[in-house]
Amino acid sequence: MSNILATAKFELLSLSRDGGPRLMIGIFLAMMAISSLIGLLTNLTVSDVWQTISQQGLTVAPNPFQGVSVLYYARNSVIYIILIGGLAAIISGVTSGLRDRQAHSLDMILTRQISTRGLLLGKLLGVSAWLTIALGAALSLIGVVLSLIAQRPLDWSEIWSLVALFAAGLPLLAGLAGIGLIFGATAKRESTALVSPIAIWALITFVFPQLGTAARPIALLNPVSAVATIGGPFDLLNAIFSPFAFAEQFKNIAASLLDGTSAAATSAGAAISLTAFLGLVFVLLMLIKRDQIRGVVNE
Repeated sequence: MSNILATAKFELLSLSRDGGPRLMIGIFLAMMAISSLIGLLTNLTVSDVWQTISQQGLTVAPNPFQGVSVLYYARNSVIYIILIGGLAAIISGVTSGLRDRQAHSLDMILTRQISTRGLLLGKLLGVSAWLTIALGAALSLIGVVLSLIAQRPLDWSEIWSLVALFAAGLPLLAGLAGIGLIFGATAKRESTALVSPIAIWALITFVFPQLGTAARPIALLNPVSAVATIGGPFDLLNAIFSPFAFAEQFKNIAASLLDGTSAAATSAGAAISLTAFLGLVFVLLMLIKRDQIRGVVNE
């Protein structure tokens, strides 16, 4: 167990020093900041315009943002977790899997008192810790901006909703990182190690939801609300592919937490689906044999 934790600690340290994962996490946090800033500026601008025309007697309509939950402004963070966070997780996982193989240090590492499973588990824990820190930073950033918009500290129910939202994103990102780690640890070519998990990410983010709803891809970028089926054979396809549309499952949880449009049963099913996704990736990772990770990586 100590070797696994040591591997996780080393992986976390290595990712924090690696340019690729740091860049992707930096972009993720930057987009979160920009999204939050846009929400803040929109609120201030619209409120100022409303106040001006209201004082001039040009409208009797209430402020458009009056009565809107402060959590409304966190909606765009959902799609950034799925898109940029997902890609950051994949790159972190692939980097973790490729690093020792490219450095030709894997054989020496495996002479230590650590099994192949222990090594891969330690790497997955390290990448998951890296993603947890990134999500925690994004959560803090969103919380500060929402407090500025509301002009008050967030109450406990709002804090809980935000924490639950980002916590729900962790199994999705950890699962994607695990897929990246699998290909990074076993692929014969570096390009295959990177492209294959991105293809799987696109499959579970866009293809499976589209097969079940016939929705255009742009509709699937809706930050919260799930896309409804249009009836006919798509109801059957949705029943088949919906459990594997893990990004949509995360959006169902977000809908419940941010605007209450998702039923409790749907949210519970979505949480089970995301947990099963991470569990499946973990099982596949543990099935990797020593000979599979010792292959030479070609450019």
